[in-house]
Amino acid sequence: MDADYIRSVPAKYHGRRSFVIIAAQLRHPDGPSASMAYVNDEMWSALDRFHHFLHRHDVPIDAPVAIISDGGEDVAYPTYLPWRPVQRIFDWFHIAMRFEHILQRIRGMRHAQPDDAATLMKEVEPAKWRLWHGRAQGAIERLREVAKITSGKLQEQVKGMLGYPGSDQSRLINYGARYRAGFPISTSLAESAVNFVIGDRFKKKRQMRWTLAGANALLHIRVADLNGEFADIFKKPLYVKHPKFTQKNLWEDFPRAA
Repeated sequence: MDADYIRSVPAKYHGRRSFVIIAAQLRHPDGPSASMAYVNDEMWSALDRFHHFLHRHDVPIDAPVAIISDGGEDVAYPTYLPWRPVQRIFDWFHIAMRFEHILQRIRGMRHAQPDDAATLMKEVEPAKWRLWHGRAQGAIERLREVAKITSGKLQEQVKGMLGYPGSDQSRLINYGARYRAGFPISTSLAESAVNFVIGDRFKKKRQMRWTLAGANALLHIRVADLNGEFADIFKKPLYVKHPKFTQKNLWEDFPRAA
């Protein structure tokens, strides 16, 4: 599950220049994948919306569901499904990217401070290795030690890492084991779904602006097309014509009591 922003009409929304859309892609072991997207502010309950999405695509109420996200507030609420066995997982891509930013800064210290850089490398690289192998507590302890002996931008990045995955260790899993088992460990599927669903018309570089209702309606249409459900919409009758009630058939259907 992932989030993105599209341009809004500022005059209609108190100067707001953008609003959030949520997109998710379901990988069903017993069926085809499916996508979902909506404008967050247009949903009465994003949690109910996500639950109905799972139900619509034949995910049993007691089936284990793993939800991978970057942990952002925009996607946090829909993932709390107390009536389903849900495992929430931090996206490995975002974790690895934060580690890489720290490691790049340490590599930049090699010429001016080679000894300090070597010491920090011996702490940060094993921390990443431990996190990959599900040893979250050991990784966090190493990063805390690094935060104590650093300063400036590097210390800020390390503390940011501690505040991101370290804020909820229950979402840190054995990524290596999950990857070897053939299960996804990042939101790349959801991000690709976001890019596909949004399309060129929604891109920030475009000048087109959207109302909440208009964007939400178009997202539903694009998702229906992506899921192969768009053609089915037109196979159903728009209305069902009911027989007119007459005094005769009314009494036939509801006979008077003796």
